[in-house]
Amino acid sequence: MVVAVVLIITVAFAFGVYHWRQSEKKAEKINQGIAYLESLEKQDLEAISKKIDAVKAEQSLTLANQDENAVWKGFDSTMIVGDSRAVGFQYYEFLSENQVIAEKGRKITDVPDDLEKIKKTAPKQLVLCFGLNDIRSEIWKEPAEYAKAYQKVVETLQKELPGTTIYINSILPAIGEGYASYEGYARIGEFNEALKKMAETNKYHYINNDKVAEEHTDLYEGDGLHFQKEFYKYWAINMLSEVSKS
Repeated sequence: MVVAVVLIITVAFAFGVYHWRQSEKKAEKINQGIAYLESLEKQDLEAISKKIDAVKAEQSLTLANQDENAVWKGFDSTMIVGDSRAVGFQYYEFLSENQVIAEKGRKITDVPDDLEKIKKTAPKQLVLCFGLNDIRSEIWKEPAEYAKAYQKVVETLQKELPGTTIYINSILPAIGEGYASYEGYARIGEFNEALKKMAETNKYHYINNDKVAEEHTDLYEGDGLHFQKEFYKYWAINMLSEVSKS
């Protein structure tokens, strides 16, 4: 009889310990979950956004490697306006003639001359690709002056194209011989900072191309200013990652 009682007590004790341990584990998991949520709250929202953008960019790159046409389909409602660097989008037949307005030597202040042509196409997105000629022209001695002139052009576009979203491409850097060809190219970073600040102040869409350039310097042409055919895919993906946020 005593043995039976001891056995019952032992089983009951073991059962109680088991449930206590399970409760402890559940409580620990709950505490871990709470701690994780609290850590998310403390994280910089901009940092979280960057992580999301990085994942999107990686997915886009994977898709592009599987089917490059998928990248260019993403530009169906987009027009690119720019200088000789932007010429490649049409020259290599990635985009149609109606989607690209670009020519050697052009500056941001030339864009208003294209308004009627842009209106005929009525793109949902308009991507601006300028910078090298603007800097080399020395019309704007300081980056802030250039950003102000750029802003006026964007304001004109927004007024004339109310249904179109405008995107500002950062100026892709010059490298090698191109970098050495003009001392002013050393200030491209400063001009980009001014453009970015202007875009943030006015809530414009700014596309940072620094990472694209850094990762694909091998796809620059020998002049260190222009790009090989393969470069445009990566540049386009970076543009689309910004367009997808809108």
